[in-house]
Amino acid sequence: MIRRNKTRIAMILIMTAGLSTTGNRAAGEEPHVQVTVDRNRIHVGDPIRMTISINAPEDTRIIFPCDSMEFDPFVVLDRTHRVLSNSEESISESLELIVSAYQTGDLEIPAVEIGYETDSGQTGTVFTQPEPIRIDSVLTGQEKAPYDIKEPVSVGASWKYKIGVVTGTAVVLASIAILIAWIRRRRKRFRKEIQESEPSLPPDQVALSALAQLERDDLISRGEIRRFYIQLMEIFKRYIGDRFGFSAVERTTGEIRSDSLRLKIQDRDRRDIIDILELADLVKFARFQPPIHRSKEVFAAVRQFVDRTREQSLTETGVRTGGSVP
Repeated sequence: MIRRNKTRIAMILIMTAGLSTTGNRAAGEEPHVQVTVDRNRIHVGDPIRMTISINAPEDTRIIFPCDSMEFDPFVVLDRTHRVLSNSEESISESLELIVSAYQTGDLEIPAVEIGYETDSGQTGTVFTQPEPIRIDSVLTGQEKAPYDIKEPVSVGASWKYKIGVVTGTAVVLASIAILIAWIRRRRKRFRKEIQESEPSLPPDQVALSALAQLERDDLISRGEIRRFYIQLMEIFKRYIGDRFGFSAVERTTGEIRSDSLRLKIQDRDRRDIIDILELADLVKFARFQPPIHRSKEVFAAVRQFVDRTREQSLTETGVRTGGSVP
């Protein structure tokens, strides 16, 4: 009887320890964030290098703030995102910011909000700690304020000299204006000749031709998934930029999202654009490896988007048909 009770007690202790270990492992799934700055005291306008490092389990996608994040009273001069490591157990990424401020006193770099999402659908947010920064004036000692501007010095000159200066200045300005007008006319005529001699293809034809070539390259079957998404997004960005009239090739997903709100794009088209770009960002920057069938679905979605939003030619009645409102 005593031996049986001891056995039960031992089993209860083992189960309790297992539950405690599971709880600690679940709690450890939240990403760990750390922030460092290269200095805490600068002069007005000097740059500060701020590095945000984050470690998380390998099934976690880190979502850093977009380029247009608020950072008052500091301004962001440059930003660089890096994937430091990506193993089967964890992922490590960093965001390096070059910031500065243009007012003096004891300031504080604000906390940065960083989101994350796991493959199981769990989402959350972590924050960096605010960093105190001392901003000193470039004026020291008795130079607490700029010197007053001296009174202008009178320089005597004859009326003939003054008339000559005015006349010469007028001639130079008139010559510059004539030259600028001539250059503009030549440029306009040159562009018109190019357009008449070599008419450009519509954006949808260019995109569909590039998609056909990408499909023939068969990068998915060859396992070159990241290269496939890079080429696919270059085709997609070039199409939406030419189709809707804005520069998209060199812009980030966050910038394109902001631009699309100012353009006359249907809500459905805007959602499709952002969904396709965000999935491609996971593959290009977070080393996400989607299944083969998912990559083919994204390719088909891009082709369907081009077909659906293509700008068709005018009918004989002069009414434009098909496509989204540009």
